[in-house]
Amino acid sequence: MLVGGWWWWCGLFSFVRRSYLYLNLFCVFNLSFYLFLDFLFFLFFILQSYEFMRSDKIDYLQGTKDFDLPYSRGLCKNLNIFCCNDGFIYYLRELIGIASDWKPTAWDVPNSIIRNGEISDNCWENKHYRCC
Repeated sequence: MLVGGWWWWCGLFSFVRRSYLYLNLFCVFNLSFYLFLDFLFFLFFILQSYEFMRSDKIDYLQGTKDFDLPYSRGLCKNLNIFCCNDGFIYYLRELIGIASDWKPTAWDVPNSIIRNGEISDNCWENKHYRCC
């Protein structure tokens, strides 16, 4: 006897359709998760994606390499700048109508990084090994 009747084909079609839906949902959620991780990385280290990817082509970032993080002031200070000084708190105050005396954070042009020591300024590069 051949494989089932019309009900078998309907079940197979339903299975394929559900599998396709689950695969698409899996891909969308993974993409969203990785974009969220990228956002957190840039937030924690005060970076923009353009500065991170094209640091060799930007004038004020000449002499820096990947993962030098020239504007980072440490995780706690970076979060403080993002949440309190320049970001979310002032945005909320503006929404409720409270006047604020907001002033942008002044960022200095990053200094050149000296790379002749035992350990470089980042954990991905030192005297003994270099990543990327």
